[in-house]
Amino acid sequence: MNASSFSILGSDFSNWDPAFPFQLGNEASLDRPWLGKIYLAAIYDRVLSSEEIDSHYRAGALYTASSKRARDGLVALYSFTEGKGEAIRDQSAWGSPLDLSVHDPDKIAWIRPNGIEIFDNTIIRSAGSAEKLCHSDMCLHSTLSVEVWMSPTNIEQRGPARIISYSKNPALRNFTLGQEKRNIGLRLRTPLAGLNGMQRALWTTDDPLTTGMHHIVVTYGKGIATLYLNGESHEVLASDGRDHLTLFYSNGKWAFWFVALFPIGFLTYMIFSRNVRSMTKPLMFSSVTGLTVLAGIELVSMFLVSREIDVLLLLVGTGVVFLSALTSATFNEQIDVR
Repeated sequence: MNASSFSILGSDFSNWDPAFPFQLGNEASLDRPWLGKIYLAAIYDRVLSSEEIDSHYRAGALYTASSKRARDGLVALYSFTEGKGEAIRDQSAWGSPLDLSVHDPDKIAWIRPNGIEIFDNTIIRSAGSAEKLCHSDMCLHSTLSVEVWMSPTNIEQRGPARIISYSKNPALRNFTLGQEKRNIGLRLRTPLAGLNGMQRALWTTDDPLTTGMHHIVVTYGKGIATLYLNGESHEVLASDGRDHLTLFYSNGKWAFWFVALFPIGFLTYMIFSRNVRSMTKPLMFSSVTGLTVLAGIELVSMFLVSREIDVLLLLVGTGVVFLSALTSATFNEQIDVR
């Protein structure tokens, strides 16, 4: 079995919110509907091996007690064998069952022997938070596998249309598996990707989706996201326009602090010290100016990249300005450096 993958720099689940609900077929806000058939869905708190995924693919979409499916690390499993009603049972053996219910039963149809079809805007969701997912090894080790057997109603759905989502609304999520027309992708919340996971952790680009049945597995561990689709390798998007900004921020911020901020402290000290004999006030003014400039840059980058504020950047950046101001004072022979 082939896979497509790439590494995400500096990513973990330390900023996940375990209180989010878990849902299928929509966002919790009911404004990102996905229409289609789901035959099986499973969540693991570890990275499935390629051999395990190949075994699952060969086993097919019908789950039975004798199915050759991995059970280690299985924290949620839905086989849709109920055949009627509004309740969908979590058949995993780990923790308290994370059962789901259909928001509007008139907008779904049961498929025998297993499966459910969503043909109108509704949602299949947990009654409350899906804390059990994050209380597993998922958040402890920042590892995840999401598996689904599905077939979309059409290949024009976008948003992305939410197939599986552990999220609160369109702006706040832990992870989302979604459809964007003929492509499939994963949004994943990390300190680098931001609270909405705007950096697409894994996204196909070769239009592999059809209205037929697909076996999709995405795994994540040690900063590596991997996509398996019907046992075939597909091109994936490692970064889009926003991601280039994110990767620049991750890889270039140390150089940026020194190249951009050092001159600020050096020049502002020279300006503030013209009519002041003491070096204390110019040093203070220079540091405040540097912090103000850096805070402005930080706010702009937070908006563009959709990430949390980097307190370390502010502290170290201010320190760089302070050191450059001291260098300026030394250069102007206003302090004794012996």
